[in-house]
Amino acid sequence: MSSNRTVTDEDILNGFASLHQAIATSLDAVQQRFAVIDRRFDELADTMNRRFDAVYEEMDRRFKAIDVRFETIDRRFEAIDQRFAAVDRRFETIEQRFRAIDLHFEAIDRRFETIEQRFQAIDLRFEAIDRRFDDVERHLTKVHEEISFVRSGISRIDERVSKLEAERA
Repeated sequence: MSSNRTVTDEDILNGFASLHQAIATSLDAVQQRFAVIDRRFDELADTMNRRFDAVYEEMDRRFKAIDVRFETIDRRFEAIDQRFAAVDRRFETIEQRFRAIDLHFEAIDRRFETIEQRFQAIDLRFEAIDRRFDDVERHLTKVHEEISFVRSGISRIDERVSKLEAERA
């Protein structure tokens, strides 16, 4: 398909200006996406820090409660030594209290399992984030290749324009 219209230097320059604008817009969009990713990472880090702080505080509180319970048990053992004649009657009570402590330890063990599961879920999320970064890197590489291609085209056009200007002069 041919046209009677000739391409002027102004047409070429307008084309380059449009191309430059399109590239600048694309790069701005990439920069905005990175800003969103940065915000997401900051939010994730804040959330994780709050969650870990809460877990650690809860664990500390529970261990202090267990320490208090152990102190109570120690006092009861001293009372048992002093009342050796009542050991048979009190033995069942102590045994029940140990069962309660075992239940507390089992509850703590279940909580540790829950924490482990959460850590595994976090690991999976970080793997997904890593994959997203890989995708972004591949996209950026492609953008860089396209920019290089455009630059080489611009260089060829600049050379052609220079030749045309030299021929006119």
